[in-house]
Amino acid sequence: MPPTPTPPPPLASSSALEAHYAAYLSMLNDRAFDPPTFGTFVSPTVVHNDRALGHPGYQGLISPGAVFTAKSASADVPAKTAPGKVTANLHITVPGPGPDGGVFDEWVRYWFDEEGRIERVESVVERVGEAEGV
Repeated sequence: MPPTPTPPPPLASSSALEAHYAAYLSMLNDRAFDPPTFGTFVSPTVVHNDRALGHPGYQGLISPGAVFTAKSASADVPAKTAPGKVTANLHITVPGPGPDGGVFDEWVRYWFDEEGRIERVESVVERVGEAEGV
């Protein structure tokens, strides 16, 4: 009897990784920061702009009430090295007046580990306006 083939990793295609990334953004918008949910998407050793942050530090970068929308997102899964990376341009709205509130664009690249978790992030954020209703 031939051996049972091993199923491909769940993020072995660009479309699967893009869908996983969309689920990550939904998790951020829903503030589902409980360890099992957050840990599905983010490595406990995540590095952001060359700073090792871990889960608490990474969560601390996310402003309360921020809403993340992907203006564009593209996944790259190199052959035989799943799961790959995502490059995105995000539109972020943060309610409230002052320097913490406003509308921002973020250009960001994510690298994923073998378990499909974000392990490294490089990003640049630009303030593009004031939040409506403030």
